[in-house]
Amino acid sequence: MNLGIAGIAPVALALTLANGKRFKNYGFLQAARSPQLAALIAELNPQTARADGRYSSVKENGKPKAVVKLNYRPQINATPLTERTVTTGAGPVEDQSIDVPFNVHRELPLTYETTDIIRLAKETEEYLKRANANQFAVSLSDFKMLSDMGDQILRRTDAVLASVNTAVGTAMLAGAGGNLMIGSTSPANMAVQPITAFKSDGSLSLDPFDFFAELKQTHHFEGKPIVIGAKKFAKWLRRKGIATAADLGYDYAAAFAELDIEGYFDEDADTILGPDEILIIDPGAACMETILEHRLYDQGGVIPGNKVANTTYGTASFNIAQTNAETFQMDIDMRVREEDTAYPRFTITPSMHFGVFTRPAGYHKNYGGWETHTGIFRAKLVQAS
Repeated sequence: MNLGIAGIAPVALALTLANGKRFKNYGFLQAARSPQLAALIAELNPQTARADGRYSSVKENGKPKAVVKLNYRPQINATPLTERTVTTGAGPVEDQSIDVPFNVHRELPLTYETTDIIRLAKETEEYLKRANANQFAVSLSDFKMLSDMGDQILRRTDAVLASVNTAVGTAMLAGAGGNLMIGSTSPANMAVQPITAFKSDGSLSLDPFDFFAELKQTHHFEGKPIVIGAKKFAKWLRRKGIATAADLGYDYAAAFAELDIEGYFDEDADTILGPDEILIIDPGAACMETILEHRLYDQGGVIPGNKVANTTYGTASFNIAQTNAETFQMDIDMRVREEDTAYPRFTITPSMHFGVFTRPAGYHKNYGGWETHTGIFRAKLVQAS
C-alpha cells in the first residue's frame, strides 16, 4: 500500500456498508461444521483423540499423515429361543473401528519483497485491522505486517475455501447410503428419490415436509436433518411466505415453522450432486475437522517446534460471514519463511490440513437393510408437470 492518502482510501471504502469482502456460500463446508455436530467434531479432533489414545501419525510418501481412530459397536441380529433351556450362547463380538485420515491439504503462498514491506504505512495497517476486524486473527511470534498480511490472505481465501468445500461435498456424496423408505436392498435403496417441491402452477408443494419427517421417523435419528442444496432448494425455502390460508387454503408460514431441518445453500451443489439434487444428513453421519499441524506432536500436531531454521510456525483463524448465513469459523496453520537474499523477502503460507468423516454402512445394525444405511441420503426436488 502507498504511504499517502490514496493508499488507505480503498481500505476506507471497505469500511462502508456493502463494500466489504464477499465470499461464496460454502454450504457443504458449513454443514460439515454444524453446531449439531459439535460432539462428533470433538471426537474427530486430533488433540482430543491423542488424549484418548486414538491418534497416530504414520509416514506416507515421506510425509507425516495424521490418523484418528473411531470405534463403534453395531447392533447384531439374533434369534430368540422360545423356551427355557440350558445351552451355550453366542460369544461377545469385537468392536469395529474406522480410521479417518487427515490427508487432504490446501495452501496458498504469498511473498513479500523488501519493496512491499517499505511501502507499508502505519495508517494502512490500522485501516486494514478495522476493515477485517473479527474476520482474521493470527498467532505468529515475532512477525509484523499482520494486518496487511491478513487482508492479502482474505482476498485469496475464496478460491481456497471453494476447493475445500468441493472436497468436503464430494466426500459426503461418496458416503451416501441406503434409504429404508425406498427399501432394504442395495443398490436399489440408494436411488435418488424425487420429491415434488412445486406444483404445476409453480406454487409451493408440501411434499418435502412429509419427506423430511418420514425420513427422520423411519431411520430413528435425533436432531434436525441437515440439508444442502442449490437454487431450487433455496427457492423452496423462500416460498414459505408467498401464500396464506386466506388465498390458497394453507398457512405456509405455520407449515414452515413446523419444518424441523437445518438447511444450507451451496451454489455449487448442482455441480457436485446433480441438477436440483439435495443431500440430507442425519446429525452424526458426517463432519469435517482440521488438524493444526503446527501444534507440537504431544498436542495433536506434527511439527517439532515453533521455529525451525528460517521458518516460523504459527496458527490463524478466520470468520467469514456468508450471505444469509451464520458466521463460519475455521482454524488453520500459518508459516513464514525468511529468505536471506540480496534484499530479504518473506513467504507467508496459510495452510489447511483436514479429514472428512462419513459414517460407515452398518454402523447401527447389521440386518434389516441397516447394513446399507450410513445416514446420508440423496433426493431431487422436482416440479409437477
